[in-house]
Amino acid sequence: MLAMASSASFSQSTTGLTYKAPLAAGVFWLLAIFSAVFWGLKWWPQPSASTQPVMAVNDAATFTPTHVQLTKALGGANSTPAAKEQPNTASRFVLVGIAKAGKSDGVALLSVDGQASKPYRVGATLVDGWILQSVESNKVSIGASALGASALEVNLPIRN
Repeated sequence: MLAMASSASFSQSTTGLTYKAPLAAGVFWLLAIFSAVFWGLKWWPQPSASTQPVMAVNDAATFTPTHVQLTKALGGANSTPAAKEQPNTASRFVLVGIAKAGKSDGVALLSVDGQASKPYRVGATLVDGWILQSVESNKVSIGASALGASALEVNLPIRN
């Protein structure tokens, strides 16, 4: 009976170890494979700059066209960028809408130079030193300074 009791306790103690050995072996081999891949990639020969194909460039063969040459090639007029005319000041600003009217706290939706419209508060610089001076129910005043005389009034377009 004593022999049977000792064999029962032995079988109980070995059943807990049956899954640990394969697990340990699997972890060991996994680490070995990762290590081999890491060092294999680290020692793999990398292409250097000297193995890249080199093309000789002749300085005389390079050509950089000027603005005038590009304009002429694309069918434009024969003019320089400095000769371009500035648009009329009144046509630069288009009043799209008024969000809030008021002498000191108004917000107007303006399109400047044909770009997308943006909201501007009273006192904000629009472009090239032009400042939004006041916003009324159907027009805005624009001038060179916030407190000076208005140089331009832009009205809301008439909607049909």
